[in-house]
Amino acid sequence: MEDEIKELLNKGLEEETEVKNYNGRIYTLYELRASANNFKANDSKTCREKLKKKYSKIYNCKTDVIPVELLREVYGINENNEVWKNLDEFRNKDYSVSSYGRIKHFGKLVKQEEHKELSGYLYMVSYLNEDTKFTGNTSIEVYKFISAGFYNENYKVYEQKHEYDIHHINNNGYDCRPDNLIPLTPREHSKVHGFLVSTDKERT
Repeated sequence: MEDEIKELLNKGLEEETEVKNYNGRIYTLYELRASANNFKANDSKTCREKLKKKYSKIYNCKTDVIPVELLREVYGINENNEVWKNLDEFRNKDYSVSSYGRIKHFGKLVKQEEHKELSGYLYMVSYLNEDTKFTGNTSIEVYKFISAGFYNENYKVYEQKHEYDIHHINNNGYDCRPDNLIPLTPREHSKVHGFLVSTDKERT
């Protein structure tokens, strides 16, 4: 039975072969399934703590320009090509989001943290350079802000009834660069994470 399920899942991945991220890179669903195994929710607490500490050096960097040595350490990048996009889809507007997963509100860098420890889902909590609690949208995950800035024009990724899910390509929720985010239909997203969807179940 387990082999039959795997066969159905792989067949489903073959049927919808290609999806595209914001910069035009094309992925197959099979490729996304493989990369989604890079990080797992049941990895040890120690591993996840190290992961968070590493990536927070970028998304919570307090300087307007991220030092190249940090980019090299975290992403293996040897130059800073950070791109900022304005975002006005949300209440308390004047947000901008960056290609390295950072957020500004009224021009101030916003600190990101988790609601639940080591959940991998980041939210905005306070301004980085001052002792002021952030009072904007605190209930929306950072990756939704980032994807709205880089994808929304083409994909409508953030609406009350959104058409797409946002998938972290390497399954690392601390890496909210748009390069690591890709819009998938709910059906595609389920397949990438290894779940049978209704059409697959009907074949059994």
